[in-house]
Amino acid sequence: VCSSDLREFAVPALVLQACSPVLREIIDSTRAAEELVLTIDDCGVGALEAFLDLAAAQTHLSTRSYDAAELSGLAVRVMPLVHKYDCGGMLRLLKMALNATPDVEGLRAVLKYEGEGAAPWMSEHTAAYLEEKIIESLKRPQWVDATRPIWAQNEVLSGLPLHAVADQLMRITLKHVSREMRCPAPSHRKFG
Repeated sequence: VCSSDLREFAVPALVLQACSPVLREIIDSTRAAEELVLTIDDCGVGALEAFLDLAAAQTHLSTRSYDAAELSGLAVRVMPLVHKYDCGGMLRLLKMALNATPDVEGLRAVLKYEGEGAAPWMSEHTAAYLEEKIIESLKRPQWVDATRPIWAQNEVLSGLPLHAVADQLMRITLKHVSREMRCPAPSHRKFG
């Protein structure tokens, strides 16, 4: 595999074929060559290297393993390639890691590629983490540019797709409305 700056990575075809049906099709269609050079030049070298390491780690050809926190941190770098090459197994692995150790940047990276109406995958713990981060960020004073939507100016909400912003804000609203219905504010009326 060759990067945009012509740095080459020796990767067994089996690794690429195992992680992606798109890469499997590309490799199978050019199988005549003894040595195939696949150029992936629409990402940085660090992202490509992380993607290839993660692909290899999912096979028996590597002894490399990742803990959940490492995977959560990798989501930002590898998600464009995971999405482009339709790496379903890698995507499931990243989602499981983000559910175990949530990370705002990682969640944003995965949610960016989730279509509206995608199957919900966030655990209650992860959704609560994101909710907490949103509430914290909304409490901090921020410069408000009247020409841009407020959610686009928020450090946590910006970068999330609109459907994810709507889902999270609806979750926060329903949770607080439900809380108020269970615990009404004390009445200050005097009787008698």
